[in-house]
Amino acid sequence: NDVTGSLNPAQTAPGAIDTAQFLTAGGTISGTGTAAALQFGGTTQWNVASAASLSAVASVTVGTGSVLVNGSASINGLGVSDSISGAAGANGAAVVVDGAGSAWRSSGRLTIGNGGTGSLTISNGASVGAAATTALPAVVLGEAAGGNGILTVTGAGSLATLVGQIDVGQFGTGSLTIANAGTVFSGGSAKAPTQGIDI
Repeated sequence: NDVTGSLNPAQTAPGAIDTAQFLTAGGTISGTGTAAALQFGGTTQWNVASAASLSAVASVTVGTGSVLVNGSASINGLGVSDSISGAAGANGAAVVVDGAGSAWRSSGRLTIGNGGTGSLTISNGASVGAAATTALPAVVLGEAAGGNGILTVTGAGSLATLVGQIDVGQFGTGSLTIANAGTVFSGGSAKAPTQGIDI
């Protein structure tokens, strides 16, 4: 549906001033497009595949449910902050980016685990990127009290490039796992007041 224009069903594909929501039944997403915001949720997996490229000018949010990014597809947050938040209680949010060429790219901060449990797994040669600003770290794992953030980078060629600081457990709890020849780079930001990993 078209949240911006209050039309259900939408009459045209979302554009750069629209919010694109993927909230209920799950399914496979292909093709390319840019919206003002991308919102994922629901209880059934969304599969971003077949070299799809989804971009959001303001923010990307995974509130609940699961998202799989594979087949050289990408999700691109072009704004200040993106989140894989999870909801309070049992409804978590899980994102898996799998395979060479598959990517999650945040131009600003990426929060994993805010109101509930959020997890991001980078595997089998996939990549994730995020960058700090003068006020925000590159990645926060467990931002709010009660939040639990989990970042796993596993497998040869799997790469997390996090320019600035990684906060592991800000007000909640956080876990960072690097396994099976995965790689995490942090620091190197001219904007961020602090660098590296804060536990």
